Amino acid sequence: MIRYRSIKKKILAPLFLSIVVIFVFFQGITDFFQYTLYRDSQLTHLQTLGRTVSYNLEAPLLFEDVEAAQEQIDTFKADPSILSVFLHDAMDNMVAMYQPNTDKDWFQSIKFNWELEGAVASSGKLFVYIPINVDDELVGKLKIVSDVNFDKSKIQHIIEGGSLIVLLGIGILYYLYGRLSRLILVPVYQIKEAMAALLENSSNIEPINIKQYDELGDLVDGYNTMISRIRARDRQIAASMDKLESERNFANELIESIAHGLLVVNDKGLIKQDNQHAGMQFGVVGSMVGTNINQYFDMPDKSKILMALLGREHLNDALFTVTTPSKESRILRVTTLQTTDSKMVLFSIFDITDELARTYKQQLATGIFENSQDGIMVLDKDGKIIMVNPALEKLSGYKEDHLINELIYKVFNGDECRRSVDSIRKAAMEHGSWEGEIVEYHRDGTALPVKVQARLISSSVSDVNVDSDLVLICKDLRDQKEMERLEHIASHDPLTQLANRTKLLSQTQKLLDNGHQGEFGMLFLDLDGFKSINDQWGHDVGDFVLKTVATRLQSVVRDDDLVCRLAGDEFVILVNQSTNALCSSLAERVLNAIAEPINFESNVLKIGVSIGIHMTDKHYDETEASAVIKQADKAMYRAKFLGKGQFAQSSS
Repeated sequence: MIRYRSIKKKILAPLFLSIVVIFVFFQGITDFFQYTLYRDSQLTHLQTLGRTVSYNLEAPLLFEDVEAAQEQIDTFKADPSILSVFLHDAMDNMVAMYQPNTDKDWFQSIKFNWELEGAVASSGKLFVYIPINVDDELVGKLKIVSDVNFDKSKIQHIIEGGSLIVLLGIGILYYLYGRLSRLILVPVYQIKEAMAALLENSSNIEPINIKQYDELGDLVDGYNTMISRIRARDRQIAASMDKLESERNFANELIESIAHGLLVVNDKGLIKQDNQHAGMQFGVVGSMVGTNINQYFDMPDKSKILMALLGREHLNDALFTVTTPSKESRILRVTTLQTTDSKMVLFSIFDITDELARTYKQQLATGIFENSQDGIMVLDKDGKIIMVNPALEKLSGYKEDHLINELIYKVFNGDECRRSVDSIRKAAMEHGSWEGEIVEYHRDGTALPVKVQARLISSSVSDVNVDSDLVLICKDLRDQKEMERLEHIASHDPLTQLANRTKLLSQTQKLLDNGHQGEFGMLFLDLDGFKSINDQWGHDVGDFVLKTVATRLQSVVRDDDLVCRLAGDEFVILVNQSTNALCSSLAERVLNAIAEPINFESNVLKIGVSIGIHMTDKHYDETEASAVIKQADKAMYRAKFLGKGQFAQSSS
């Protein structure tokens, strides 16, 4: 498989590689000549310095003055590039030396003929041999080793020169690439993109705007000519298609604009033409053309359809029940018409399912409205009564002709009724509905407690919303309120209005029956000193004290706890979902509340209380409420025995 590579890469890569090769080649030659010049300069310097020193060494060698010879050799210390200097006599005996690095013998790494004057460069080092002759007689040998590395200034100079060459190469590369891109790459890419757009049938194909007098220019001109001819052909085709499409759309719009289903069917039952409404009425997604009309009707109705197709029977608002693919039943009203083609019949189909359903719902709503046991009243935006049902007539005592078209607050409770209706309407507008209890008055003047459910019903005219009617459903609460009153009397103490023994037994038994052993507690209270107050001040004062105690007990308990008066000065608190700690804390609050002085007229009365606490235990078989009360009573007597004015826990 041949790997695809763009022309840009094919041109750019060789250009870049050529510039790099040229740069490396010329930089290498430059560096070589720089190094050679520096090495030759260093060699000349060493040879000159060596010959100068050798003249000064002739006398020390002749007279074997080692100190003078060493003093001359030490002059090489001034040159930091010199690594070693050895001075031998004619017999190769060491006379003097200078070698900063004594661990390195530089002369071991090179083979050198010291009998010949000369120099050798090896591994970045210069090895120079200088014979010392007096009257053409060899008296000594001077050997010098020097480093040939560039100093920083020379390296910087080489780097600057190389940078200039790099910048020059980049400039040449940029110029060459730009020139090639404008002359070759840009036209090629434009031709490529234009051909791709042409192959994709793009609607926004534009000619290539390039003027170039070469083979690429001829290719561009040929492409532009092809595009102009294709456009001319496309315009002709588009004009013809637009005309055909316009005629077809006009016919289809006529068919689709009809608000009921239309089917054109031949004498064999095949559907030749349909509209969108026909498919919707039969529950068919898409066109029905090409299918047989009989498949959409049930078996008993197919004979009627066949007679209509054969022209033997005319259907005029005939009713058919069909079942859609989603198993939904629809009722259709069908009328047929013979077309100019004797083999074609036009079916006009109306779906009257929703219409019949609305009629049925209207009849059902009317029946519910008329036969509802609750009173129903409909008010307009101004509060005028526009509809009432018989139950409301019975509930209010007013006849329909006395209520209709009357403002509700003129019939019922005046300004208070107006405020109630305005508040109900506002709440219904904010939340969609309202429910609550109000008290109105019967026609005979008696109080009429009713539970009212209110809801706004919006009506519209020509798709424009108008003010909503307010529907009030009124339920008579007189019997319920009377039952609640009797139940309250039966379960509450008439003096303190606290729950009585019957209520306490009922609530306690309910907790036990629900399996709440171990989850509630009971406080049994007996007032200390109440008998003396009752005997001294009388029963009226005693009743006042009992009512004050009841009020204080209600103030220290939670909302879901129950405070009861059993009899006389005995009270019980039933504490739901409790613990020993919670009951103890409650008992402390009760002790403090009861201990507060009681002011009666100009007298200050003081009493106390003894409290017995009993917690039900899920491991203890308490199934009777009376048993729980008895345990709390025992705990109370234990508290009195311990000294009154305190509380005690039951022992069980």
